[in-house]
Amino acid sequence: MATNQSNEFTLIKAARIFDGTGSPASSGKAVLLNDGQIAAIGAVGELSAPDGANLTIKDYGDATILPGLVDGHTHMMAPGDGTHGDITGNEQDDVLLMRALQNARIFLHAGVTTARENGAKNRVGFSLKEGIQRGLSEGPEMVVSGRPITITGGHFWYCGSEADGVEGVRSEVRKLIKEGADFIKIMATGGSTWSSNPLQASYTVEEMAVIVEEAHRFGKLTAAHCASMQGIKNALDAGVDMIIHCVFEDVRVQRTPRRAARCSESMGEPNIARCPIRHRANRTDRIRPRLANQRRTGQHRRLKAIARNSSRLGEQAGEHGRTNDRWQ
Repeated sequence: MATNQSNEFTLIKAARIFDGTGSPASSGKAVLLNDGQIAAIGAVGELSAPDGANLTIKDYGDATILPGLVDGHTHMMAPGDGTHGDITGNEQDDVLLMRALQNARIFLHAGVTTARENGAKNRVGFSLKEGIQRGLSEGPEMVVSGRPITITGGHFWYCGSEADGVEGVRSEVRKLIKEGADFIKIMATGGSTWSSNPLQASYTVEEMAVIVEEAHRFGKLTAAHCASMQGIKNALDAGVDMIIHCVFEDVRVQRTPRRAARCSESMGEPNIARCPIRHRANRTDRIRPRLANQRRTGQHRRLKAIARNSSRLGEQAGEHGRTNDRWQ
């Protein structure tokens, strides 16, 4: 049992405990907390607080005790109700921060104890992390990118880090690191932002390579939003550490099996982490109406296996602990 710093103990009991190590859930165990910190885990009949301690017992019955959850992709300033990002990005920073604090509290109470924040306007992400660390509000441990780096008019331009050319992006990396970025987020393609095209690559390989080089020089990892195959390829060629979304479509609004397979193989390298995010929104209505027709053809059905491979790659990264170990 750990050295006690307080006389306040809590014994948490439930039908099962799942420790996240790969072992199956077990029964008959409990968790003893001391001043909010885990003091011991063991059989219910063997755990006890020291003599004279104040012990609170919480029995959750037919429930499962498990470690805190990790959310690998959040935008805490967003309302989460389907409001378009351009509308959210037009709101005042103080309103966005208040919403971010509210969302962070909701996340924590839902069991998320670590969240990786992938882009917020101006200093909202940094202020959110600082507020939680200072105990001004409840929330998960935040791993923040601050503002995503994007081309002029690119995806999330309204966050405030538009940068073009090798010297422009190098300068933006340095600014973000100065402000406290834990990692550097790159918009390698467009996205849902109205002024961008998700199927078109944004930065050149040379520009992204400079971002990666500068981030690594300061000991920071990089992550690239990739909504097309050309974006994935550029990010891989530039040495980006994590590929986000991994959408296997190109500017011709088609999925090319051989090209997608090559991307999948490259993403299988052990030093590349994947974070395939799923969306409810259908962005194709805004881009090109004919894609909706193509999705109903046999071509789309034949290529579902490619998308499944991408999801499996992301799951394997989590299973092996690479994503969590390298990004926290």
